[in-house]
Amino acid sequence: MCAFVKDEARYLRPWIEYHIKKGFEHFYIYNNDSTDATVEILKEYEKKGIITHIHFPLRPGQYDAYKDCCMRFSHESQWIGFYDIDEYLQCMTNLSIRDFLEKNLGVPAIGIHWAIFGSGGQEKHDPKPDCERFYHRAYKSFFKNQWIKSIVNPRLVERVTDPHFFFYRNNASTLNTELKHIGSVSIETPTWELFRIQHFSIRSKEDFQYKIERGDTLHIPDKPRHYEWGYFRRDDQNQVIDLKQVSTFPQFKTYKIADEINRVDTMLMPEYATKHTLKPSLNWQQYLETYPDLRRFWNGTLRARIHYALFGKNEKRALPISDNTIIIFLHIVKTGGTSFREWLHSNFAKDEVINLYEDNLKSDHSERSFKTKKNIKEYFESLDDCEKERIKCVSGHLVYYGIHKYFPHKRPIYITVVREPLSLVESLYNHIKSRISKEKTPLFVDWVKTESPLCKYFCDFFGIPHHYNEQSLRQIITNIRKHVYILHTETLSENVSSLKRQISMLQSINQIPELNTRVGVHNKENIPITFLSPEDINSALPYLKSDIELYKKIIGEIS
Repeated sequence: MCAFVKDEARYLRPWIEYHIKKGFEHFYIYNNDSTDATVEILKEYEKKGIITHIHFPLRPGQYDAYKDCCMRFSHESQWIGFYDIDEYLQCMTNLSIRDFLEKNLGVPAIGIHWAIFGSGGQEKHDPKPDCERFYHRAYKSFFKNQWIKSIVNPRLVERVTDPHFFFYRNNASTLNTELKHIGSVSIETPTWELFRIQHFSIRSKEDFQYKIERGDTLHIPDKPRHYEWGYFRRDDQNQVIDLKQVSTFPQFKTYKIADEINRVDTMLMPEYATKHTLKPSLNWQQYLETYPDLRRFWNGTLRARIHYALFGKNEKRALPISDNTIIIFLHIVKTGGTSFREWLHSNFAKDEVINLYEDNLKSDHSERSFKTKKNIKEYFESLDDCEKERIKCVSGHLVYYGIHKYFPHKRPIYITVVREPLSLVESLYNHIKSRISKEKTPLFVDWVKTESPLCKYFCDFFGIPHHYNEQSLRQIITNIRKHVYILHTETLSENVSSLKRQISMLQSINQIPELNTRVGVHNKENIPITFLSPEDINSALPYLKSDIELYKKIIGEIS
């Protein structure tokens, strides 16, 4: 195994010992001018013949160190894993990494996906090994879990340009543990069935501050580390208590997990539930049965019990997702929303749905059309209690946050679909061209100056002024985080599958219709389609800055 280290003394020894137990025979440690006890620890293991210690002061130097390792030690090692000290290889079955590699000698490299572990709320450094300290991780679908680290055949490496991904001779490529070709970031769900890399990228807050102060060995020297507190917040993913992780350490499992289970059992006592305003009749089995997402992510009653204790109260999950739920869909133009709406409505009877669209798009529920929130308010206030009880879905361009207040006995779930802004405005511009005369069609460069569709819809939705500044973006993201289930145009079919697992009332067997997002889809008059040229993109970017920033933040949230 090869690692590039700088001032990692507090983490180095347990990392080495852990990987010795996993079958690694030798370590090539490139020391980047460490000033702590790193050198002393390396000398200790070097005397035992376990480590080759290379002083490597070049900064930035990680790529060069990896390249040097492949060139210098390819005659010594058949396989070399390139990992950081905050990455631990975990075997998910009884198959060892050594046995797996011996069965696949002909491949150039095996890429193993990350599993991102959060801080678990820890503030201070603890000298225990990382894999004993942290057992809260991200959902498997968290975007950084798609990244890999590789175990490579060093004789086949041609060049190193990225710590996650090497280039190999004869255009060979990295394979995952299912022996399928992948890049540095796979576009598929991470493969954890055999192995995964437990990545403790942030550890505790004190550890992360130490990480910042150590400086960056990957990029420009003497500049602040590219890891900042925004990075910490992004990677502080604690949704899953990973029992597979802690089962390797019996003493940890005994004291930590047992404490959590005892706390669960205490919380589920009726007198505790009454005292803490939890629903007394709701026990952990009901909790598991009520929320299908727990069946997906927690895989068993023990995990559900722990989740109930740790997160149930904070999530305010007190009502089942049933007939008391109302789905409220904000339809943003040219995002695939029409296709999603068709599928969504297929879950309900016609008289269970209200559409809120502009003049020319009549409501399925009535012959009325809507122009303003005042019209909508008057309409909802005109419905009697029996009509309101029947409604299960509201959708449209004119949907806004707060509609659920007209249905006080229902639990609202707000949903919308977002799309990459440049693709959205390209499609929207062609949609507009197809609906007005050629003479009245504005040039794209003029039209785009007045468009920020993503920000506009969300500002209207949340009742935020159209300033499109940092403050309004923060308000939008805060509200999305609290209130809105976001789907993504590019993965809409997968999102719908996930939605069906999490919301029991959405179980239509219909497939999502073909997405109505491509440019010129309504072009019935053979009007030439406009595809954005580099010049168009450059002219649009300044005006879409807010939309692009908002989109990036939203994607960060849903990832």
